[in-house]
Amino acid sequence: MRRVRPAAKPLLSRIGQFASSKVSLRFIGSYLLMLIIPLVIFLYLLSNSYLSRMERQVETDNLQLTRTIGTNIVGALEGMRKIAHQISKSPDLSTYHLTESPLHASAGISQLANYIYGQSMIDDIVLVCDKSDYVYTAKYAPKKMEFLQSIDAGGLPDGELYERFFTAAGSFLSVNRKVDGIWSKHQVYILQDESSSSANRRAVLIFIPQNRFNAMLTVSSASAAVFGMTGRVIASSGSGEGLTDSQSGAVLASVPAASGVYASAYDSERFITIFRQNQLQLTLVVSASRRATLGDLSALKNRTFFILALVFLAGIIMIIFDMRMLYLPIYRLKQSVASTGVLCERENDEFKVLDRALMHFEAEQRSLSEQLASSRDLMRQKTILSLLQGSSSRQGQLEQSERDSGILFSHDSFCAVLMLPVDNKHLASILQGLEAMTESPVVIAGALVNQDECLGLILNFDCSYESCLNDYVCHLTDSVAAKLGCRVTAGVGGVCRRRIDIGRSHIEARAALDYRLIYGVGRVIFWDDVGHAPNSATTAPYELMKRLEVLLLDGNIEAVSTIIDQAIAQIKQGSMPLGSARCFAYDMINTILKVILISGTSADGDELRNMVMAEFETLDELAVAIKSTADRLCGVIVANKTRYNEGLLGNIRRYISENYLDYNFTVKLLAAEFGMSESNISHYYKNASGQNISDTINEMRIAKAKELLTGTSLPIREIVETIGYSDVSSFTRKFRLTVGVSPGVYRNTHTEKPVG
Repeated sequence: MRRVRPAAKPLLSRIGQFASSKVSLRFIGSYLLMLIIPLVIFLYLLSNSYLSRMERQVETDNLQLTRTIGTNIVGALEGMRKIAHQISKSPDLSTYHLTESPLHASAGISQLANYIYGQSMIDDIVLVCDKSDYVYTAKYAPKKMEFLQSIDAGGLPDGELYERFFTAAGSFLSVNRKVDGIWSKHQVYILQDESSSSANRRAVLIFIPQNRFNAMLTVSSASAAVFGMTGRVIASSGSGEGLTDSQSGAVLASVPAASGVYASAYDSERFITIFRQNQLQLTLVVSASRRATLGDLSALKNRTFFILALVFLAGIIMIIFDMRMLYLPIYRLKQSVASTGVLCERENDEFKVLDRALMHFEAEQRSLSEQLASSRDLMRQKTILSLLQGSSSRQGQLEQSERDSGILFSHDSFCAVLMLPVDNKHLASILQGLEAMTESPVVIAGALVNQDECLGLILNFDCSYESCLNDYVCHLTDSVAAKLGCRVTAGVGGVCRRRIDIGRSHIEARAALDYRLIYGVGRVIFWDDVGHAPNSATTAPYELMKRLEVLLLDGNIEAVSTIIDQAIAQIKQGSMPLGSARCFAYDMINTILKVILISGTSADGDELRNMVMAEFETLDELAVAIKSTADRLCGVIVANKTRYNEGLLGNIRRYISENYLDYNFTVKLLAAEFGMSESNISHYYKNASGQNISDTINEMRIAKAKELLTGTSLPIREIVETIGYSDVSSFTRKFRLTVGVSPGVYRNTHTEKPVG
């Protein structure tokens, strides 16, 4: 057995340690992740190749479908040509027999019935002979004129239609034929009789029902059409999207001249396959929508691309994450340790770097722990914040934190107080002043609770002192206000008996402080006074907002100021809930903004909006801002009132004149069009025009009714529906009240009668 050299033992030991650790698995996994990118690219190319082959297979299937339809049509038409050949060779159907016995000749054609009706396309066969006055069908022998009158060839005269039978051999003719009193559409395949000559012209007409011809072209997901040599459509069918006329012309122009050739025409939206038969003078075009035909295939292709893209993106993200989790931390750790001077020389051994870093961080942690343990101020602030936030739930843990931080709560009652504003730079001096008051029966502990410059205090006192607590807090607030030289607002929570309930008292103090919106700043707000107020009896004065909107539109600043004072007073006196008060405050703002929008004060609109949307802390501040904005707004409205009234009134009248005949037209729709309430727009229109909106609509409709009564012969019911009424009796009653007579009497009186 080969002995391992001593120098190699440390290396093998490290490799063994690394291979047996979880870190090694993560490193191996990171290298395997690199294989995702070429694997995804390979799968994408493979799937794209497979899907392309499937798409070519769809094109091949479409060509085979065209070949099948073309074969069926050619076979059917060749069978018809054989029928014509048998008619020409039949001795019972010679010109002599036709002229001697028309019924006998028709019976001769009937002998071919088994062969004729064996073809599912054929409805009837007709033999036309120039020397006979009759036309011979498989059923009977009508006279020529009777036969021609039973055919409608799109306005083609009978004489030209008759000549077409002999001059258009081998072509199709689209006609409507009357059989047993029923008209139906047919395609007539005109074949020249072999015994026909210039002296004795004979032709065989094969009637093919259009629906049967179309049925031969029916396919599941494609559209098929048969064109004549002139480009006219003979038959068409299909559930797919057909070609337009311009597309059909372009496709026919690209058809090869050779007969019996199947070809494909390129189109980005459709598979188009073409078959031309020159001998039969027809062209078959089958078009299938690529979207319908390749719908599932395209969806599969897109889904495959989407899945591979997600896998590729996930691989990239995992690689980046792995780099950040494995390699980047080691690199940063190495840089950090090197910057501390712990590494005396350039180290490339990651294990040594980690060992040195751990030793360095452990030393720093011990140093920080010692500093934290010696800093009672930090521990004191942490303990107070924990009590206020209710982050600890065990009584014993809280008591231990108090002892460690030097806080002594010797009484059995607690209360949380929040004061605003108190910034951080004055916090130390304020707390020192409060601690000097601890000779009183109350123990005070405080800290800055959040970023709102809000001072949180915990008051600890004996239960017998609870009756004097309100006066004490007021005195405390006055002392802080004197220290800061500004008004201080305080919120006082409810009294609790346990340390773990101080968090609840803090929440109550926060809610009470928020009520400064209603009660104002520079006050002490007690939760017990706020939380038990009879809120249910007070509702927001929303009716005042409707009056405020009307008064603003009228420009009455004195009345507007009075309304605002009434609204603010009603909120304060009724002890409205805080949420309702906030909603009502924003309703007042929205009312001002709405009037700015309606009044069209575009010149000063931005400045007015900025004024009314300014931040406010109390309702009194809001009232001042709104009054200032309303003063300027009313000044703008009054200054432009004449122009505004003329413009708005003209727009309202124009809208009424354009819509008064609509049955569904109402004042509600009119108000919605101009962004006003029904009462406001009715009030405005009445003041501006001296007339109600409904009276104006009624006058316009009555005037229109007069015009229709005297200028047309329409029945009264139609006139009623035209002018927007739904009931004749209601219209008659309104017409009589307005005009003085009924609509019928008015028409007879004012219509000019012709002079005898």
